[in-house]
Amino acid sequence: MWVGWNLFGLQLHRVAFGFLTLQLHFHVSFLLNPEGFSLLAFRSKVDSDPFEALQNWDPRDDDPCKWNGIQCVDGRVEILNLKGLKLGGTLTPEIGKLGHLKALVLSANKFTGAIPKEFGRLLMLEFLDLRSNNLSGSIPLKIGDLPSLNLLCENKFEGGTHSRMEKSNMIFQLKNNKNLPCDVPGEDNCQSSKTNILIGMWTKLETIF
Repeated sequence: MWVGWNLFGLQLHRVAFGFLTLQLHFHVSFLLNPEGFSLLAFRSKVDSDPFEALQNWDPRDDDPCKWNGIQCVDGRVEILNLKGLKLGGTLTPEIGKLGHLKALVLSANKFTGAIPKEFGRLLMLEFLDLRSNNLSGSIPLKIGDLPSLNLLCENKFEGGTHSRMEKSNMIFQLKNNKNLPCDVPGEDNCQSSKTNILIGMWTKLETIF
């Protein structure tokens, strides 16, 4: 009889523990906002983080605004700056879900692969710095539709710039990049006449971080 009650109590304890674990799991899952989930998806594709820069990207937080490299305005992620952290991995399409993102700075890392076409959904993006990575493939045409984007890239992209990009407000600054000719008459190394505007924006970002 006593053994039976002990077994029953043990089983009840296991059920209660399992229920509590399930509750905690859903609590963690529902606590973080959608932007946080998008950033965690990005982190999941980072296979090298030598400085442990993403260590405080905690899924138990309410939002990602206190995470390294993140700057928010009114609780919305507007800047993601992971410059010079030697991060390795690939870029994830979930970044395209950061609808309020204005600046994405991933320069001086070791990212490989292609730029996801979903980056073309970042309608508020003004500044995209992908210099000094190992990205390849082609620049997605949807990026050429972004109205206010200034793009700095220095990678191994294929082919020339598309006419949609040439007609947009995008600014290319490709130092010594022979793999992606500018195809714009009168421009050398894809440094447009508006480069000073671009440098000014970059200087402003440098002061923020």
